[in-house]
Amino acid sequence: MKAFILSSIILSISALFLGCQNMPSQKKLNTAEGSFEYGKQLVDSSRYEEALTYYNNVREKHPYSPLAVNAELEIANVYFAQKEFIAAEGSYRNFYDLHPEHKQADYVVFQVANSIDQQVPKVVSRDVAGANRAISYYNRLIRYFPESKHIPEAEKLKLKNKNKLAIKQKYIADYYLKNGNYLSAIGRYEKFSKLATSDQQIKEALLGSVAAATQLKDADIAGLYFKKLKDKFPDSTEAEQAVRITEGLL
Repeated sequence: MKAFILSSIILSISALFLGCQNMPSQKKLNTAEGSFEYGKQLVDSSRYEEALTYYNNVREKHPYSPLAVNAELEIANVYFAQKEFIAAEGSYRNFYDLHPEHKQADYVVFQVANSIDQQVPKVVSRDVAGANRAISYYNRLIRYFPESKHIPEAEKLKLKNKNKLAIKQKYIADYYLKNGNYLSAIGRYEKFSKLATSDQQIKEALLGSVAAATQLKDADIAGLYFKKLKDKFPDSTEAEQAVRITEGLL
């Protein structure tokens, strides 16, 4: 047991010693280059709070250095790495507002969108409206930076957020249908259909509208959605269900 404790102490001292060895001299840290490079070393070691100190030193003590702008971007990256997504979003947005022509402007817009995306709840029973903001920034990247290497990933994440918004509408529509609020259910199924990211979702939306209209005993509305479903997906399970649901009404 004593040998184990002694070994742990030696390892701790060695780690501390190695950390001190890698730390630049105070003279070098007083330069923009020294503080910036040490900040990068700290990030590589996941020592984020310390890294922020050195990046802020570059920004505040060397405002006219070309590295001051880079430090601003690295600060935003640190917030993102720390999963402080509200702070990351604000930092990336401020950076883009100040440096819209920066060579990494496309990355910055992408990261604004990603920061917002990370704030959207994974459970659709909660407020997922932030997905609309994420989509708007993914669209901005796609529109203004068509050559960006981040576009393929942005397209995937945009679809993910749109799908979340669609599922939210279905969640609300199903709730209204279950609780007898049939007109509101039809309205939500209509929104679900417009946000749908797949044929399956469109089929579900049309069938939901048929079911709600049937409960209202409104043959005109039920017939409208029934026709859309049968015309577009004639051999689907949902079309067969619609036939059974509307039996006696249409």
